[in-house]
Amino acid sequence: MEKKLIYIKALAFSSLMLLSHVIKGQQNNSLYFTDRIPQSIQLNPALQPMASSFVGMPLISGLEVNAGNNALGFSDILIKQKDSLFLPAATKEISDKTLNTLRKNNIFATSAQVDLLSFGFKINESYISFLISEKMYANFSLPKDLLTFASQGITFGDTYNINNLKANATHYREYSVGYSQKVSDRLYFGIRGKLLFGKANLNMKQLDLTLSVPELNSPDWETVNVSSSVKINSSIPHLDAYTDANGQPDSLNMREFAGNEIIWDYLLLSKNKGFGVDLGFNYLLSDKISISGSIIDLGYINWKTNINTLTGGGEYKFRGIDLQNDSTFEDELLDSIKNAYDATMSNDPYSTTLTPKLYAGISYAPNRFVKFGLLARSEYALKTFRQQVTGSLVMYPTQFFSATVSYTIADRMYDNLGIGFIFRGGPLQIYLMSDRIPIVWYKVNNSDIPFLPAYLKSANYRMGINLVFGSNTQRKLKKDQPFLD
Repeated sequence: MEKKLIYIKALAFSSLMLLSHVIKGQQNNSLYFTDRIPQSIQLNPALQPMASSFVGMPLISGLEVNAGNNALGFSDILIKQKDSLFLPAATKEISDKTLNTLRKNNIFATSAQVDLLSFGFKINESYISFLISEKMYANFSLPKDLLTFASQGITFGDTYNINNLKANATHYREYSVGYSQKVSDRLYFGIRGKLLFGKANLNMKQLDLTLSVPELNSPDWETVNVSSSVKINSSIPHLDAYTDANGQPDSLNMREFAGNEIIWDYLLLSKNKGFGVDLGFNYLLSDKISISGSIIDLGYINWKTNINTLTGGGEYKFRGIDLQNDSTFEDELLDSIKNAYDATMSNDPYSTTLTPKLYAGISYAPNRFVKFGLLARSEYALKTFRQQVTGSLVMYPTQFFSATVSYTIADRMYDNLGIGFIFRGGPLQIYLMSDRIPIVWYKVNNSDIPFLPAYLKSANYRMGINLVFGSNTQRKLKKDQPFLD
């Protein structure tokens, strides 16, 4: 029985961690130094693309998907022996190893971006660009104490504090105008203003939970003392929340979209407005070396429609479940919590902020065919600071083909190889790139899966198609564009 219980715990735990590989976001850092791709200005509005003008193909000029986590790779949740992984992980040892690998706060997230329309052009020493894009992201913070409690169960005499269980999922549309100006022979400054329209949001601002277990054989040893507080904001079209006669939260109902409601009530929703700004600079230390930096996604969204806010808290003693009168475990547990909670439901507007990212880079171009870059990226999300460092090599062998190779250190990972390709025929430009191509792959025994990347924690892919004009060798040699040559 004990072995079977361990097997179920390990399998469930491994499944959870594997699924979380589709919930962690990571922007493409290699794009920053690839000036032949006009979308590089999205990471620093001061940068001016090599092309004097560009038009992004509608819907396909920029497609980016990111996923992963900052805590676990496959080798942390599966059994590893030499160059093989074993599935499923049905031992207590692998469960303990996984728990020991976790951080205090484990961040899981996903993000995606689709550029609906983009174009830009140069006027004298200035560069102006326009962008309309759909952006979606979800961040989820999972405390180590919660997973330890779930895996190992209750220990008499211990207290469990689970104080950073948070989640934030948002879909919004962005309309932006970017402006880059040469302010001196060596300095460029850029700014991008953004008008934001929120489509949907779920924001768990607070969920604090404390479980206090008395000593074994003490007077209350069969009781778990529970205290918690929670606040959840949501703005989700067609989600209705109901309360009972006492004003307590009772149930939720998701209404189906009928006819054109999906268009008017969701896709064209414009009442949840917000604003944002990106700032950046690029300074040429010499003809071959430049330093640059930017801070992007400074902004907020005011949510005013489809609001449901749950606020509650309380303390109660959990003595077990009485499964009488055909009631289920879930019903009894929810009723016991509901009776002890002082919970309210409101429709008051609220605001959320974007997640700012800070970039700092230095590049060296010994000639017009090669550029080396070093980039640091920082962000603070869900009370967790995350830092990434990317080194890149950009090669310009011809006007018709360019390539970039990068290496990233992030999330305690040291095998993040990045590769990107840029193809051009006439004005048509196609690019594909990824910062997360794992180097180490292990064979998976006892499974239909042939190989898995042993240390993979995140994945990143970006592609797009543009029409670019005014980018050729002669103009570059004449310094027709101000980006570092």
